[in-house]
Amino acid sequence: MSDSPMEQEERLKLQQEPLDHGPTIVYVPTRKETLTIAKFLFDFGIKAAAYNAKVSFCIIIPFLIDVFSI
Repeated sequence: MSDSPMEQEERLKLQQEPLDHGPTIVYVPTRKETLTIAKFLFDFGIKAAAYNAKVSFCIIIPFLIDVFSI
């Protein structure tokens, strides 16, 4: 299934918008994907961290405070 030209144009427009809309949560179905997505975003200069059921709050809370100033 491929996107229509209108859908492709809309996706391109969204990709070119600034990424300063605040914290965002991206849900993925597996723990492995949390790491993959976080690395992908980080590689593109977006502050990102993986969080899943195996990540301790002791690890994630200091990161959130530092990166997102919460």
